Amino acid sequence: MPEAASWSPGFAFFPPPGSPDGEHLWGVFSEPLDGEVLIANVTTLRRHSDRSGILQAGEHPRIRHESCMRYADSKVVAVEQLRLLRGLTVVEPFSEALVRRVVEGALRSEESPSRVKALLRALAARRDQGRGGLAREAAAPPYA
Repeated sequence: MPEAASWSPGFAFFPPPGSPDGEHLWGVFSEPLDGEVLIANVTTLRRHSDRSGILQAGEHPRIRHESCMRYADSKVVAVEQLRLLRGLTVVEPFSEALVRRVVEGALRSEESPSRVKALLRALAARRDQGRGGLAREAAAPPYA
């Protein structure tokens, strides 16, 4: 099972076989806040798909065709809950640039659960406080 440090932005995995979360690639896309992180999955891009987070083949080694983030299924989960999962297949991490794009898409998407957006905004506010209250740079990821 991955160490606690593994549950950082970019950590990528497939759920255990037979999981209700399917056979899609999942990733962690935030730093922990109060012991919780954002996880979201990648799925095949279809005509009806949310276009807030489109990914191209090769942007991650496990993405082999045009895909998208399924923000409707994104979740805020306790790191402790993730540590208890058995049978995960850990794969290559998402790049920092891709994590940033996924987070920006989650904030834009109308399909992202309000709890997901609240976590990302709280992380941005915490980061801004640590910088002396300076305004957030447009390109700065809200998970840093």
